[in-house]
Amino acid sequence: MRSRVLSVVTIITICMIVLVGCNYMKFNNSTNKNDLLTKQYSSAQIEELKKAAESEGITFSKFQRDFAVQCVRKTHQGYYVVLLLEDGQNAFVFFYTENPFARVIIADGFKSKNEFYAHVSEQMPESEVLKFDPHTTLLLPFSAFDITAHIVQEGIFIVTYLRFSEGKGMLKDPIVSSVDFFENESVSTSENILVRDVIPFIFEFDKVSE
Repeated sequence: MRSRVLSVVTIITICMIVLVGCNYMKFNNSTNKNDLLTKQYSSAQIEELKKAAESEGITFSKFQRDFAVQCVRKTHQGYYVVLLLEDGQNAFVFFYTENPFARVIIADGFKSKNEFYAHVSEQMPESEVLKFDPHTTLLLPFSAFDITAHIVQEGIFIVTYLRFSEGKGMLKDPIVSSVDFFENESVSTSENILVRDVIPFIFEFDKVSE
């Protein structure tokens, strides 16, 4: 009887070790990504990864079978892995603590806070905002209005748009009604759930061009 109990305990222990090993990510929040990344990927490989993440989901265990995990960052949301493309761009693959599936953003640099403020203003059509910042923008549609989130070097911009205008009725191209900025340092404690939990967080040192 005792041997059976010990066998069961041993099996459970081994299973727990395996599970922990699969879910644990060895992270580095201090070394420059350029000093860590040596493996390069084609745009086609990353686009395929992005499509798979959006359609069927990509778990970390599956991801690490296909990609070299060389640069992992730990944030308040979970983890993200940085990949290097052949053209010099970076792909950021996010793995959330509460969600086993990944999210992928491909970025050829990030706008600065001043660049964004200088270009985006109230009454600007949404299409013009998206044209200015197409790569690091997240679309967050709601029933009465649209919201776009923009990841910049110093933090996150939330832009709200109106779909209806007095005198013009429904707008084919919504216009900017407000622009709000959240600094990197305040994101993890923000009362805005979108900013804190939904919009992928990237450390500033990974966003600043060198």
